[in-house]
Order: sequence, then C-alpha cells, then structure tokens
Amino acid sequence: LLHADPLVGRVIDQRYRIDGWLGSGGMGVVYAGTQIALDRRVAIKLMPRARLGDALAHGVLPGVAHVGEDLAAHV
Repeated sequence: LLHADPLVGRVIDQRYRIDGWLGSGGMGVVYAGTQIALDRRVAIKLMPRARLGDALAHGVLPGVAHVGEDLAAHV
C-alpha cells in the first residue's frame, strides 16, 4: 500500500532519513528510514511529546537509539 507523505525524504537531526511510511496507530506514525552515517535501515517512530514519557517508561519502544526534538524544528 502506497501512502503519500510529505515527510518522506526529509532528514532528521542530520542523522536519519525518512524513506517511506509504514503505518500508524495510537502512539504515533512509523516510517522506514536510514541511519545515514552507518547506511543502516531503521524504523523511525514519530509521536507526540506527551506520549513519549509513557512509552519509554513502559518499554514499548524496543531498541531506542535516539530521542530527538520535535520534527517541526527540523523540517
């Protein structure tokens, strides 16, 4: 399923490129991405700041490599 999204192709914190939309749910939106420095495929989850603390506290974000600022600051 193709999903047109204006964030595809954007770079976050000069570290991660958003390559494609994967899905969305109650906690946020998930994208396929690339960790640029390592040319490594990653999943990028964008969520409202208000939900981040709960997600980290309950362990629903396995393998968190980076927690950044609001995407709006980088677009």
